[in-house]
Amino acid sequence: MRRSKYKGLLIAISMASLECYNPTFINILPQVYKFLLYFLSFAFFFLTFRNKSIASKNVIYSIAAISVCQLISAYNAYEFNGQPLGMSVIAAMQGFAYLLLIPLTKSKLAIKDIEQIVEFFTICFLVCSVLNHLSSAPLFGSADEGVDRGATRFRLLGIYWAIFFFLMKINRYAIEGSKKDLYWIMATGLGILLSLTRQDIVVSFILGGMLYFIRTKLVKKLLFASLAAILIFFVLPHVKVVNSLIEKSMEEEAAQSQYDNIRIVAANYYTFEYPRNVQQVIFGVGVPSFGNSSYGNAFQRTQELLRVYREDVGYCGFYYNYGIIATSLLVILFVWMLFLKLPDRYVYLKYYAGAFLLLNIASAPCQNNVSIIPFMLGLYLTVKVRYESTCKKEKINS
Repeated sequence: MRRSKYKGLLIAISMASLECYNPTFINILPQVYKFLLYFLSFAFFFLTFRNKSIASKNVIYSIAAISVCQLISAYNAYEFNGQPLGMSVIAAMQGFAYLLLIPLTKSKLAIKDIEQIVEFFTICFLVCSVLNHLSSAPLFGSADEGVDRGATRFRLLGIYWAIFFFLMKINRYAIEGSKKDLYWIMATGLGILLSLTRQDIVVSFILGGMLYFIRTKLVKKLLFASLAAILIFFVLPHVKVVNSLIEKSMEEEAAQSQYDNIRIVAANYYTFEYPRNVQQVIFGVGVPSFGNSSYGNAFQRTQELLRVYREDVGYCGFYYNYGIIATSLLVILFVWMLFLKLPDRYVYLKYYAGAFLLLNIASAPCQNNVSIIPFMLGLYLTVKVRYESTCKKEKINS
């Protein structure tokens, strides 16, 4: 099969995971997007089945083991919590996208293909974000009337594509100094800022700043440090949105000083307090299906009563869902990407792994296909870069 067809199929899979940014002016059931996501992913597996993977066995085995743990967790939800087995499997599939790495490594998609896909979905994200802010009501996703954040917060899928592209362009600008890359950095940075999601903003800007500072020359380092200081101490204090986000953080910290931090409480609950047997510790309790089973309904009531949400504690929630083996393998993949030696042009992949590693502490991109897919693309690029480097070394040695 031609590479262009694999690329088109991957774009279609990503669009289904993003629910086409969930347009409010078209009434399409979420189940339609899920069906398309699963069907297209199966087609991707089928079409690449006979191809040889370029990934090492350790990477493939790790991904396969995570997926096996997800299946066993579905059985655990059925066996120990009485949730129907088919329903448990469907619920577990909200995080099945780790498996997409396998057909990706068999697809022979070029690095340029993946970078173009990341750029495409980032542009779509920015356009949807701008349209939301220009309209009186959200056209894509949903909105929180966030007066305490200084502006309306739009819940728009796709932020992790934007973070990926943001780091990619910073890396390229540090190497080439192209004004076009600088404009993309400014536009994407603004899009991330307008998401009004504090963790995404802080992690993206800190890692992006570190990436540029480390990769650039001394004169540019001094200039960058001076501009950053001016921005932080003289410009940002006068930006309403930034002030609102800081005030909200301070209010939450003051409120939680009298009680336990709600995220620490949630982490403790999902890691230690929730009763489970040895099999559930190893392979997870299983993903509850809200509104569809007694287990899902009981879980939902408990988290609303105690205010403990899996989405607030990424790794702990992932451990609750899929067990200690899957969680350990996931962290190992992050750390492996962080410490790899990559060519200068692709160092941003390590920073993207670092962003994902940090963001999963107090949010849950590791639990949902919509954010897992861009990370799998980053992991595939890492595998592809290493594979091409190995091939070049073998040619030189021969």
